[in-house]
Amino acid sequence: MKLTKKLLAVLLAALMIVTVIPFAFAATFTGTLDNGVLTVSGSGAMGSFSEGTPWAQFANDTTSIVISDGITSVGAYAFKNFKRVTSVSLPASVKDIDAYAFLNCAALQSIALPATMTAIKTGTFSGCTSLKGVTIPENVAEIQSYAFNHTGLTEILLPASVTSVAKYAFTNCEALKKITIKNNKCSIVNGAFPPPTASTSGEAPITIYATYRSNGYNFAVANQYAYEVIPDEDKPNYGTPDTVQEVVTVSEQTLKETKFGAFIRRLLELLGIEKKEQAPETENGTGSGSGSGGAESENNSTMTITGPGAEIGKFLMKTSFADVILSLREALQGLLPSLKF
Repeated sequence: MKLTKKLLAVLLAALMIVTVIPFAFAATFTGTLDNGVLTVSGSGAMGSFSEGTPWAQFANDTTSIVISDGITSVGAYAFKNFKRVTSVSLPASVKDIDAYAFLNCAALQSIALPATMTAIKTGTFSGCTSLKGVTIPENVAEIQSYAFNHTGLTEILLPASVTSVAKYAFTNCEALKKITIKNNKCSIVNGAFPPPTASTSGEAPITIYATYRSNGYNFAVANQYAYEVIPDEDKPNYGTPDTVQEVVTVSEQTLKETKFGAFIRRLLELLGIEKKEQAPETENGTGSGSGSGGAESENNSTMTITGPGAEIGKFLMKTSFADVILSLREALQGLLPSLKF
């Protein structure tokens, strides 16, 4: 009997602890309103406020929100329907913003997102119709569903860190006209962006800026968006050549930095083929090696057979294959005079 009473007492105590802890946790976050500025105080990560917040009664009188230092995340639904709020100030301690945190904050115009964020979560800014611009931090990897649904964004830049954009992420963004996608392999679900504007509507179309043949480019083509090709930051950018000399220079630089260029150089090296310095020209425009042995000198002035592959090179010199290799070398050397091979 005594054992049963003790066991019952332990169970009741445990039940009280489980029941009291959530209320105590929620009570650590408070909100005070002063002249339209709502200051939220507390420490640690906010939980979900789907059932209401301690500052919900200030929703109609708040014009700006200040999150105090020490809070590490903004909880789900934390400022739902704060329709007069125009700005939000976040401390460096905030590392994350949870789903629907600013749902229907229709007057919100600006917010600086934490650099440590790894995702823009579901519905975070849904209904923020006055939000015309936002900078996506470099660590964000995914844009979840409805993250920017029905916002006033006019353009958005998705940095190279963004690997996925979910369906409806930017749906109903009627002012959105420019989308830049930096990650070549970014996965974009159909329906992530508003549909392209019909050419008969008279409105400027949505234009997707992406690298050639990237996922963003392919998405634009497949879904009939207007698109512009941007430089691939993972590859050398030589610009757009305007003259023949610039074309040659670009070709030369490209050849130097590719495996094909290394292959050609190594092939000629193994064959023992290298360029011999041409004799300086005299005043009459002829080389010092010209003369009675002109034909032989001319041939010897273009190449020599030396090095570890010399014997192979000399043997191949007697074959048509050697002629092909030498012709290729001379053609490349003629076009790309500063390329050493």
